[in-house]
Amino acid sequence: MELLNIILILSLVVNIIIVPYAIRCARRLLVVASNMNSLQEGFTVFQAHVETLHESEMFYGDTSLRSLMDHTKVILEELDKHEDIYALVIDDTELEEDIGFGDYEEKAETPRTN
Repeated sequence: MELLNIILILSLVVNIIIVPYAIRCARRLLVVASNMNSLQEGFTVFQAHVETLHESEMFYGDTSLRSLMDHTKVILEELDKHEDIYALVIDDTELEEDIGFGDYEEKAETPRTN
């Protein structure tokens, strides 16, 4: 019985140490995921802008813009390899729709008429 108490106390101590560490790591991971998502969105907009510029009459066929477009595509492909990281960030509206919380807020905000 005494051995069981020692194991229980040791388990509690380890859990008290590990839980805050895990929460801190999860928060850092969410920040990284959010930043990577913003980075990919920025590169996607940049790629569209360069392609539009390249297709304009003034710069059509410019080799510098073509290589810039190719480089942007390579960067976006590299970011897509790490999509599992920034896919952790779920848009709040999607989360609310999944759990039906948004519907509850709308119902709570509309006053009842008798």
